[in-house]
Amino acid sequence: MKKILTLLFSILISFNSYADWTLITVNDDDVSYYIDLETIKEKGVYVYYWELDDFPNPMIDDLPIISAKIRKQIDCFEDKMKSLGTHYYEKNMGEGDIYYSDDSEGSWVYPPPGTAFSSVVNYVCDYVK
Repeated sequence: MKKILTLLFSILISFNSYADWTLITVNDDDVSYYIDLETIKEKGVYVYYWELDDFPNPMIDDLPIISAKIRKQIDCFEDKMKSLGTHYYEKNMGEGDIYYSDDSEGSWVYPPPGTAFSSVVNYVCDYVK
């Protein structure tokens, strides 16, 4: 059973690695935020999608993390979001091997107006309208 789950997880990651990323915004630190429009799905009051965050420099000084693919959940009525799992990569645009994965669910956050996260929430919510 464990081998089957590992195989399925590998297949899902490989499908995601060929995503067609759409640039949504770039923040003041030159971090680029992309969305795979094909993954946007509405389920009840929530919207789910994959996001790619691409950093101009390593995210943390001592770690070679240059990009991250994040499964996100948005509540468009409350303007809040949370991450459902993150894969960190050593190369730009989620290329190369996964350096580290964090499958923990984050807390709900309310992105302040005018921020990159607010732009992403607005874009996704407008996309599903």
